[in-house]
Amino acid sequence: MWVQLDILLWFQSIRNPLLDSFFWTVTTIAETPSLVIATMVVYWCLDKKFGQKLMFCMVGNLMANSFIKNIFRVKRPIGSRGLTSLKTETATGYSFPSGHTQMSTTFWTGIATRFNKKSIYTISVVMAILVGISRMYLGVHWPTDVLFGWILGLVFTVALGIVFDYVDKNKKYWLLFILPVILIIVDLVSKNYRSLSMIAVFLGFAIGYTVEDKYVKFDTYLVSQEKRSIKNIYSKNKYGKKNNRVLLSIGRLAIGITAVLIVYLGVDYAVGQIGYLLCSGSSKVNSNIIGMAGGFIKYLSVVFFATAGAPAIFKLARLD
Repeated sequence: MWVQLDILLWFQSIRNPLLDSFFWTVTTIAETPSLVIATMVVYWCLDKKFGQKLMFCMVGNLMANSFIKNIFRVKRPIGSRGLTSLKTETATGYSFPSGHTQMSTTFWTGIATRFNKKSIYTISVVMAILVGISRMYLGVHWPTDVLFGWILGLVFTVALGIVFDYVDKNKKYWLLFILPVILIIVDLVSKNYRSLSMIAVFLGFAIGYTVEDKYVKFDTYLVSQEKRSIKNIYSKNKYGKKNNRVLLSIGRLAIGITAVLIVYLGVDYAVGQIGYLLCSGSSKVNSNIIGMAGGFIKYLSVVFFATAGAPAIFKLARLD
């Protein structure tokens, strides 16, 4: 641990305003909301199937990262002797492995394997490395957190990609539910409920993907026609209407993000009101249980809607 602290203190010794701004920006780009929005752009606007696969890898890594953190429960270096940590608001929960590093590795591994070009591979490797370095530079993660963030992000993404391809090809949707159900049972038996919200995110995707693939069947024709080319700005959709690809993408994003926000706020309000009634009634229920159940429902609902609900709206509005 002392060697790891020495490494973080070395990073601290080279800090200056320029590097502070640079690594602050790098770590901000790797925030989960930023990566989620980027994934939604791919899924809703560019390439549905790749977007679904990338989402599956993202939610799978989120769930795995949360579960592993709650197994090892490693404390962060924040507050260590001689170390001044920066941007600590991005450092919540346990330390091992680094969530920023693992998720950015997941995202960029997915992008690299999709395009399979040397230049994209180079950019992806550089971005993943920079995110890991930024977490050490800011003093919010140990070097081992970052190292295993890189390793787990790569390994889980490759493995999850293989699983998704198999499920998507053979339509064996039930396989998506095995791992989250097992993890829920483990959490309940061990009475360690910290991973339930991330399990809910995974389940939200699994249910949403199943519904979308079987019933909605949304099509991002922007790149699904003309040999998946995006060179032509205009293209005819399946209704025979000629649309501007850029404007259509903006429309989808605007409608999709607005709808997801409405669902999030609506479910959050409903869960809060129900929780209040249950906790204040004559037969009071444990507030912690209500909070965990409410969070589970909220995360599952929002991810389900983003995966299946928004595409259904696009179809109804003839934006597919």
